[in-house]
Amino acid sequence: MKKYRCTLAILMLASVLVLSLATVPVLRYNVLRSATELPGIFVWFNVSFRISNARDFDGANRYISYLITLSDRLTFGRSQLLPGLIRNFEYVMDEARFVQDYKAIEPSLQRLTELDPNLYLGHMWHAKAQLESHAYEQALANAKKAIKLIPSDPRAYRIALEAAYKSGLNEDVSQLCQIYSDSLLGGTRDGKRRGPFFGTNLGQIALEYLNENGDAELAATQGVVLDKFSNYSFSLPYPQMLNEYRFHFPFQPGTQIFFDQIKINMAGDTINYAADELAKFPDGGYIFNDGSIISHSTNGMTVNLIPEVKGPKIKVHDLSIKLKISKVKLAQIKGCLGKP
Repeated sequence: MKKYRCTLAILMLASVLVLSLATVPVLRYNVLRSATELPGIFVWFNVSFRISNARDFDGANRYISYLITLSDRLTFGRSQLLPGLIRNFEYVMDEARFVQDYKAIEPSLQRLTELDPNLYLGHMWHAKAQLESHAYEQALANAKKAIKLIPSDPRAYRIALEAAYKSGLNEDVSQLCQIYSDSLLGGTRDGKRRGPFFGTNLGQIALEYLNENGDAELAATQGVVLDKFSNYSFSLPYPQMLNEYRFHFPFQPGTQIFFDQIKINMAGDTINYAADELAKFPDGGYIFNDGSIISHSTNGMTVNLIPEVKGPKIKVHDLSIKLKISKVKLAQIKGCLGKP
C-alpha cells in the first residue's frame, strides 16, 4: 500500500508538471531555457577551473568538444546550446596568450565553424588561433570569411592583415586596408553590439534634441566623407532652446574625428564657435592634445559640445558642424598607411 501511494504521488506530481508546462507559457519557456543553459554552465565551471588553476587548455578543449558534440546531436539548425558555447569560447580566447594555448583549442574552433558556418566569432577566433600557430594561409582564409560576414568589425582585419603580410601577399594587404576603410560607411554588426544605429546607418551623424514630450529624438545627416573637412547640416523640425550640443557618432573603434567649427542659425542671426571655443565630453572615446577624438566603443560614441563661455539657452533653428573623419591604421605596413 505504501509503495502504491508513493507511485500515485509521483504520477500526480508529474501530471501537475506536464499540465503546468502545457498551459503556462512563461513556465514552459523558463524550464526549457534552463535545460539548454545547464550544459554550458557545467562546461564553463570545468573550463575556468582548469585554465585559472593550471592553464590547462587541452583540458578546456576536451570539455568544449563535449559540448559541441552534444549540441550537434541534440539540435537541428542553429543550436540552442550555441550561446553557452560562445560564452565558453569567449573565456578561453580571452585567456589564451601563447602558441601552445592556441594549438590546444584549435580543434574545437574548427568544429565550431563546422557547427555554424555563418558564425562570425567562430571564423574570427579560428583565424586567431591559426595565426598564433603560424598557419598563416589558413588564418587569412578564415579571417576573410569573418570579414565577409561582418565587414565593420576591426578584429578580423587585424588577423587578416598580419596573416597576409607574413604570407607575402601584398595585394591582399592593400585590398584589406581599403575594405576596412570603406566599412566605416555601414555594415552588419556582431549580435552583441547594441545601439540605435545599424547597417548603412553606421555612416551617419546625428544631433540629439528633445521633442515636445521631453523625449530624445535624433536629427541625422547622411553622406559621411572620409579624410577631409566637410560640413554636416542638421535641420530641426521646430526651434530648440539649447546651450550645449550632443552628437552621436555610430562609428567603429579607431575612428578619429577632427573638429573645426560649429555654426548655429537662429532667427536672422548666426553664431560660430571654433573648435578651441568648445569643451568636448566624449562618451566612448578619448581626446588627443590637438582636440581630436578617437572612438573606442563598439557601440559608437556620443560627444557633448559646450561653448567655453556658457550663456543662456538660445533658440536654434538649425546648425552645421565642420569635421574631418578618418580611420586610424590597424598596422604600420606598406600598402596600409592610410591618407595623411
